[in-house]
Amino acid sequence: MKDWQTMCPNIFEEHGSFTCSDHRPIIVFSDNMLHRQKAFPFRFQNFWCQYRQVDTIIAKNWCTNVTGTNMFKIAKKLKLIKHEVKGWSKSHFGNFQNKVAYNMQHIEYVEDKLLSNPDSFRLNAWMTCLLKQREKMMLT
Repeated sequence: MKDWQTMCPNIFEEHGSFTCSDHRPIIVFSDNMLHRQKAFPFRFQNFWCQYRQVDTIIAKNWCTNVTGTNMFKIAKKLKLIKHEVKGWSKSHFGNFQNKVAYNMQHIEYVEDKLLSNPDSFRLNAWMTCLLKQREKMMLT
């Protein structure tokens, strides 16, 4: 057991992946941080604009009659749109964060295999495919 683990038993370390560098980040967190899962912030994806359902959702919620100051009206309408678009996205595309996490798990698995067999054509091709997949997910 490491010295710092005897002094701080609630502290854990995790080693990140080295996909973009020859360095691996070390992430230190406590068990208190494990229990606190913050909701992922809403991000409007530009490719959603290609779907008519999104236009319908925006038009319907923008025409909603809201009372209050002009700024309150805008904020309320945006909140209504956000709530409905989030639900539509989740039912139409699935959970985006889970897909990204699943992709990262595969990348870490392939990285570990590449450490023992760096010349493997199959592993390098798989890694290239996974990195392209991750990049595509992040850009859309």
